[in-house]
Amino acid sequence: MTAYEEIQKLIEQDDSKEIQIISEPELLRKIVTDSNVVAQEAGVAALCKFLQFVDPSLSLRTRDVVVPSLIEKTLASTRAGTKSKSIEALELYVELDDPECVVNHILPFLTNRLPKLVAGSVEALVTIYQDFGAVTVSPKLVFPSIPKLFSHADKNVRAQVSRLSLVLYQWIGDAFKDIIFSELKPIQQKDLTKAFESQESTKPVQKRFLRSQHANQESENDVSMTEPDNEPVSDSSAKIDAYDLMEPQNILSLLPSDLDSRASSAKWKDRVEALEEVQKVVAVPRMASGDYTRLLRILGKSLKDANVQVVQLAATILSQLAKGLRGEFEQYLSLVLTPLLEGTKEKKPTVLVSLCDALNACFDSSSLLAVMEETVLQMANKTPQVKVETTKFLIRCLKKSKTAPSPQHIDLLLPVALKLVNDSQAPVRNAGFEVVGTLMKIVGPRPLNEFMDKIDDRKRKNIMEFCETAEVCVTETKKKQPAISSSTNKATDRRPKPSLGATTKCSPVPSKRGPSSPLKRAPSSKQSPPSRRAIPSVASRTNGLTSRSLTTIRSVSRVPDTNVSSAERLELENLRKEKKQWEQEKEKYEWRQQEHQTERVTLMKEINNLQEKTKELLNEETDKTVIIKSKDTQIDRLQHDLDLARERIRELENEYKTGGNGRASTFKGDGPLPTDPSGRFSPTLSDGVDRLSLDHAISEHKENLYGTDYSKLLDSSDESWRRAAEVTFQLKARIEKMKARSKYSRA
Repeated sequence: MTAYEEIQKLIEQDDSKEIQIISEPELLRKIVTDSNVVAQEAGVAALCKFLQFVDPSLSLRTRDVVVPSLIEKTLASTRAGTKSKSIEALELYVELDDPECVVNHILPFLTNRLPKLVAGSVEALVTIYQDFGAVTVSPKLVFPSIPKLFSHADKNVRAQVSRLSLVLYQWIGDAFKDIIFSELKPIQQKDLTKAFESQESTKPVQKRFLRSQHANQESENDVSMTEPDNEPVSDSSAKIDAYDLMEPQNILSLLPSDLDSRASSAKWKDRVEALEEVQKVVAVPRMASGDYTRLLRILGKSLKDANVQVVQLAATILSQLAKGLRGEFEQYLSLVLTPLLEGTKEKKPTVLVSLCDALNACFDSSSLLAVMEETVLQMANKTPQVKVETTKFLIRCLKKSKTAPSPQHIDLLLPVALKLVNDSQAPVRNAGFEVVGTLMKIVGPRPLNEFMDKIDDRKRKNIMEFCETAEVCVTETKKKQPAISSSTNKATDRRPKPSLGATTKCSPVPSKRGPSSPLKRAPSSKQSPPSRRAIPSVASRTNGLTSRSLTTIRSVSRVPDTNVSSAERLELENLRKEKKQWEQEKEKYEWRQQEHQTERVTLMKEINNLQEKTKELLNEETDKTVIIKSKDTQIDRLQHDLDLARERIRELENEYKTGGNGRASTFKGDGPLPTDPSGRFSPTLSDGVDRLSLDHAISEHKENLYGTDYSKLLDSSDESWRRAAEVTFQLKARIEKMKARSKYSRA
């Protein structure tokens, strides 16, 4: 015991030679495992002194050797001092570097056969999470052990794990229930719920910090003092997301192998059953990365299904996928966003709610930039309900978005919004008023001046009412920005400036006397303002950083180089160069992204123009189709008239066949048969007479049938009519000739 007390004195005196001897891992392990309980307590106290004052690099060498023995031999001790000092030593090891290493050393003892050691190990975890918080020490490490500890036979173990659950719930909130409660018994859930309700108003605060956090603590405290509205990092407002604490699950391998054929089956029941199986598979909080294109294509097709049950199931599955994949879901938006927006024409309330939930999940897993263009296009849909629901979706996106829309997107939105506010239906107009009012709340009235000039006073009043009542995230961020920048400047101004004199710091008037020597030249006040103006430019280049993270980076760069080796200093310089290079690359990337956005908006405008031209061409094609159909109708009617004429000709032929003999005899009985000079019958003369009599008879019949204008009608008809008439006349002449010959031969 006396030797251990002597070790503490040597450490306090900073005797480097003796400390080098003490820092041997095996020696420290023997000290904390001393068989004498009184000496052991003194040895653990010496270890705490060692971890407090000795160089961290020496302490880290001892961690993997000392910590397991410290846990095994001291946490089950009957001496309260020994146990409390051993937990203090574990927390000092946590401060050194990576807290997860210490927690991983504790976890194996949670299944030890000695209940006292198990309870002591859980108590150490309670203290670590209580002091450092679940933000610094990930609770993901202990989650698998908690349900098993609740089933432990020892009541002290169950009591300690209840304390641990309460501490973790204070830090991560309902995420603890989402992860743990499914593996607990109902009575255990009930008891924990009561304990949680009693602690709802308790806000956990981080009490101890890592060595890496100590350098930033002072600057963060200064920021919180200058900005009373800002909450500290250690406050309960920094809730841990349950999604980050859950293990991703691979669901692609669990999907039905015949999903494609069943999802496209002709029977709606088969399609419903296939999607119900998919819904059970995707019912997990976090999904592993993979290629979900095939599944998303099937769901996009199902959203257009005629069966509302299929549509609702597809929308529900999409919501689960968006929540389970989060940022990785954005790459699949083009497959499902348009069918979702077009599907809002559905009038059944339950289906519409599912579609809107899916749209909200899509936005939560992506960004305003990803959904705005397609949403604006669907706001011009012909169906009024699609217009309304799509506009409501964009309003929700604008209110929840933490970034304002770009000027290109505003230019894309305003022409569509103008049509909405001038629509003949009240629901569409109201949606247009609200989307313009929400946009005005975000970007201010100046970008909308040209738009407001195109509408009347009554509509302006409606828009201003929505603008006043809209609650958005972007506006609140802008309000805090001046305080952030000012605090950043103050934090930056605290850097040591040995070359600046009092005149440079305080007086805005240039000094009249110049420096006595160029080597001792101090910067004049004229050079001072640019250095101060450089601070906001840094803030502008670090676009995505918060004031706290920016202050942290600067405070780290201001850490004095005491006790820093040349290798570490060289590494620090390399990191600074890499950081500068990264900032330049980031700026280039932002410029490229802005150019891509501008190009994309331009292309969308061209698409709109092409769509308008397509509509005009379709209208022209429709008109020409109507004309062609009318011509076809006229042709059909003429064909019908031609058929009637041919039928009438056939009737005339029959009449001539039946009544031609009488007419021919009557005509020829008036005089003798034509003969040649020898007295024989002349067929040529007979043909001429017969032909004249036939033409005369036919002309009389046609005049009776068609009137005296028959020749005009014949001239106006087509060539087929003429040919048919000529053939008919020739046939009739031959018939009469044959009749005359037969009569002459009988005579």
